[in-house]
Amino acid sequence: MILWLELSQYWKYVEQDAVVLPASRLIKVCLIITVSVLMIWIAMLMITSIYYHTVLEKVLGCLMGYICVTVMYWLIPRSPFCNKLFYC
Repeated sequence: MILWLELSQYWKYVEQDAVVLPASRLIKVCLIITVSVLMIWIAMLMITSIYYHTVLEKVLGCLMGYICVTVMYWLIPRSPFCNKLFYC
């Protein structure tokens, strides 16, 4: 989930600043690898969640995933103390 958010932040940056899409070959390769890894992770997550986890494990995993992202992208940037602590 964090990789998806980082990738979406990159695309917002590209769109807002009218940056020409990845000019560097290294950036193109990194984007292709990142999207490929994310697609593989989605397939693996679906297969393991469908066949190997109970409903409680699925709910707890989903909650923990959203809690981590909420803390990283919402709580820390909006808290002056945490902002100073992590981004000084």
